[in-house]
Amino acid sequence: MRSVSQRSESPTNDQLPGPPDREGDEWLEHLTGVHSSKSNFYAAWRRTEADLERSITALREISTAFCATAEGARDLDGAVLLAASRHFDANFVAIIPGAPHGDSTPFETIALVEGIEVIGDDPLPPLADRLASAAVRSRTPVQLTENSKRVALIQDAITSLLCVGLAVPLLAEDTELGVLVVLLRRPSLVDRADIAILQILAQQIVVSVRNVAFYRESEFLRKEAARERKDASEKSKQLQTTRLELLQERQHHLIASERTRIATELHDSVVQHLISIGMNLEWCRRTVDPKGALFERLTSTHELSRSALARVRTTIFELSCMTGENGGLFAALQNLAQMLQSQIQLTVRQHGALALLLPTEEHTAFHFVQEAIFNAMRHGNAKHIWVSLWASTRTLRISVADDSSSDLATLQELLLNSDHISSGISGMRQRVAELGGHLEVAPRHGGGIRLTLVASVRRHTSEEPPLC
Repeated sequence: MRSVSQRSESPTNDQLPGPPDREGDEWLEHLTGVHSSKSNFYAAWRRTEADLERSITALREISTAFCATAEGARDLDGAVLLAASRHFDANFVAIIPGAPHGDSTPFETIALVEGIEVIGDDPLPPLADRLASAAVRSRTPVQLTENSKRVALIQDAITSLLCVGLAVPLLAEDTELGVLVVLLRRPSLVDRADIAILQILAQQIVVSVRNVAFYRESEFLRKEAARERKDASEKSKQLQTTRLELLQERQHHLIASERTRIATELHDSVVQHLISIGMNLEWCRRTVDPKGALFERLTSTHELSRSALARVRTTIFELSCMTGENGGLFAALQNLAQMLQSQIQLTVRQHGALALLLPTEEHTAFHFVQEAIFNAMRHGNAKHIWVSLWASTRTLRISVADDSSSDLATLQELLLNSDHISSGISGMRQRVAELGGHLEVAPRHGGGIRLTLVASVRRHTSEEPPLC
């Protein structure tokens, strides 16, 4: 029986337990994760450690490429090229666009050659061209091994041959955008981790291309939205202007209709009654003694009725507005001539397409002619008035000539004197100002006065009219 001291004795170095020699490789593999024989164990361990360091460095480069995403497509592409170049120790890394989609390719060829960035359509190295074509056809990663003339697909198995070049297609939803090509500086072994890293970098390029496409689309939509907002704003302004013009025209129409109604009421009722009163007074006056007080009273009343009739007719004349909506200014003046045919001979002539005048221009021109006719009748005792209307492409001309006995110098002075308070003269001046024109006063051949209004208008065609 062993004593306690014997059980507590420490074994010597020769008595330490250890694996048998034939199981040494499995024991080292269990500890280090490296399957190797004793003769090359440390070399395999160093290679594994170097691969681990390279993978960590590659992840750092990938992280840097990810961070460049926010800087823009060009910075992201440059970061991807730099990461691939450092990881694979490559002397040539390129992002090559695929076949054009629509009217243009999605991006330009960008390469990193010996650390120098090159952009453009320079010819590719033959190996890069072969790899790019094979990756496009297969739509999978491909590699070109040392001393091999054939580009091999990289599938589940990784070849043990030394690799001289790799290519990964850039795919976005089954759409081929291009190829990422890497040419190694010296032949090296490539494992699945290397291919995964290259595919991750390729996906970053796809993100870059898609971001550019999304940015262009968003910019296009933004410009379209801005243009539509501008068009909508302009249309809104045009609509407001049109609504204002329609409102003004409606107000003008309502005012004109009311003036016409009042003028018609006065003509059909008050004027007829005043005429009847005048006739009765004239009959009574003829039946009494011309030398009596009653005769004088009847004569005075008769004169008052005639004065009232003249005033009412003047009011009707001033209230008269344009009628004949289909005929415009010319039809309105013809209607006015018919209304005044019992008092004066009024001749209206038209020269050119006056229908092209704006409604506001027609209305102002009508009231100018109206004021001129009234002035010739009231102050010049005119018996005949000639009105000529003419419009060219840019100019409206209205001539009102009469056979009145008005003094030319006096009329010119009154028209030029802005302090003159005569309603007829001030009305003509106002109409001329509204049309933005000027008024010419000249003697008429054969006696009388000719007033000529010349104003600029927007759209007209005609020929020069003959003078009255």
